[in-house]
Amino acid sequence: MFFCLSAAVAGAVGKRSRTIDFKEYTLLLEHLGLYKKMTRFEAHQIFKKANRADDGDGDNAELVLGEFRQCMELIAQHVAEPVSVDILLHSIFGLYATTHAREV
Repeated sequence: MFFCLSAAVAGAVGKRSRTIDFKEYTLLLEHLGLYKKMTRFEAHQIFKKANRADDGDGDNAELVLGEFRQCMELIAQHVAEPVSVDILLHSIFGLYATTHAREV
């Protein structure tokens, strides 16, 4: 799921194809309909909290896999609603297919 989303933005190469930036993160939240349950400010605060530079990746602008997992856990706690992994995967692959269909 993480790697499909991290490569979803056209032109992502190298390190950028293995991380998720804020734009990709907000695209995911919009696609999953989570802005109905949280504000964009709250989403940004969660992104910042999960994306601390103390995990060894040396930046605080993009999520690596561990930070992404923490971000998803924080979102689930915030909306207090368990999300099925199957539903999440289906949504991510749908987003990936939609994004890459535009490139053709």
